[in-house]
Amino acid sequence: MLKKLTILGFTLALTGCGLLPPPAPPAPPTVEHSIASKTEIADAKRKLLRHISDPESAKFETIYKFKGRFASGKSYEGVCGYVNYKGAEGGYEGFTPFMVVGEVVSYYGDHLPHNYHILKSFCTKSRSS
Repeated sequence: MLKKLTILGFTLALTGCGLLPPPAPPAPPTVEHSIASKTEIADAKRKLLRHISDPESAKFETIYKFKGRFASGKSYEGVCGYVNYKGAEGGYEGFTPFMVVGEVVSYYGDHLPHNYHILKSFCTKSRSS
């Protein structure tokens, strides 16, 4: 009798698991893009150039300001753009997105995965040709 009640209890418990709706996906972040001033552009370039292997070779495109907020309330403000520069082997890497938030510089070649989601969420403008 105890065995039947135990099986019945487990069956009811497992059946109830399927009745809960799946959790809602997180809300997408909000982001506003605007024109960066000449001073903001120069500051972002200066900070980024300290991090790349051949700063003299750097070419920039589509530099702009962003203000973004995640659903959690965490917000960021900074400068985004695209940079192309010669890598360690002497060839150009190809235009890659970058982001400068305060003193923090992130770009797709920097191996900083903890900032990747911020860069991907807020630096969303297409590269101009």
